[in-house]
Amino acid sequence: MTLTQPQQRKVEQNLGLVGKVIKDKVHNPGQNSIYSYDDLYQIGCIGLCKAAYSDKGGCFSTYAYRLIWNEICTALIYANRRAAKECELIPEVLGKEDSLDEHHELSINTAEGGFCILEEVMELFKNNRWLLIPILSSLLLLVLMKTVLFLGYVPTESMEPTLKKDSFILGTRLYGDLTDGDIIIFERDGRLLVKRITASGGEAVVRNGITLIVPENCYYVQGDNANHSYDSRFWSDPFVKESSIKAKLLG
Repeated sequence: MTLTQPQQRKVEQNLGLVGKVIKDKVHNPGQNSIYSYDDLYQIGCIGLCKAAYSDKGGCFSTYAYRLIWNEICTALIYANRRAAKECELIPEVLGKEDSLDEHHELSINTAEGGFCILEEVMELFKNNRWLLIPILSSLLLLVLMKTVLFLGYVPTESMEPTLKKDSFILGTRLYGDLTDGDIIIFERDGRLLVKRITASGGEAVVRNGITLIVPENCYYVQGDNANHSYDSRFWSDPFVKESSIKAKLLG
């Protein structure tokens, strides 16, 4: 990386940013730390040079501050990893009277490490914006499935030929008044069932030669494949309460 004269002047004019980053971000630089203050300053200057070299305009101080901190943070993280590996070997080489307190400790705290990781993630998305599309799409689908849509399953042939056995169906949790002919997904005896409404509250139905009046906020349901459907015609309590309905079939 070779800087032009204007870029060199920009570095010289903003050297104070390096000290500011160290003051803002690093606790007690040089004390019980792998790097001294001078080490951190030199590392920060590398970040400043990178900022001057890659600057595309805009607020340079903000851009340089981020690159300086990224350079320092990266160096501290790698140094911490090396120190951790060394500590794994310490029990094998130290005597019983030796203390781990004599060895280096990293002075950057967890919050700052998290900040650096967050910046790396943001940089990843900045350079790979196409990643946002599948991630946002997945999040949107998750929200829709929790609040609007309902995924159902048809376990039997009771709704054939309309709905095939072992098929998945999509319903909506948001619907207006249900009417005769609507297909609903509802819960009964701890199971999710799919049937078609054949009568609504206030309507009369004949079951086994007996006329029944459907209660308000209830429905009488049947499967489209009448010969292979266990539904309101056979249940001891033949009606589906509105409160047990999970969704209305889309389409």
